[in-house]
Amino acid sequence: LTSNGMEGDTKNISQINENMNLRKVCNHPFLFGEPKINGVPVGDANPEMLVAASGKFNILDRILKKLKSQGHQVLIFSQMTNLLDILEDYLRNRGWRYCRIDGSVKID
Repeated sequence: LTSNGMEGDTKNISQINENMNLRKVCNHPFLFGEPKINGVPVGDANPEMLVAASGKFNILDRILKKLKSQGHQVLIFSQMTNLLDILEDYLRNRGWRYCRIDGSVKID
């Protein structure tokens, strides 16, 4: 992404736990920090980059579009709350309804 003129924050990459870094990069490279274009996060400047930056999100996008067109509802589990943040941005950009249930949600 940085070769395409985007600013990246490589200071967030820990070299201590290589396995966790591999898990993060397999899920979505923005888990290391979202790159910016002219100071604006890529997801805001170009929402399609959320999908294009990750093979898993690319496949998820195709599956969800098809399921949505057929009227299905989907339940997605993830152990990484940061990945849920990226998924929430993706769903908001698509204009789809969602309900996030994790430790950050307050139940009244």
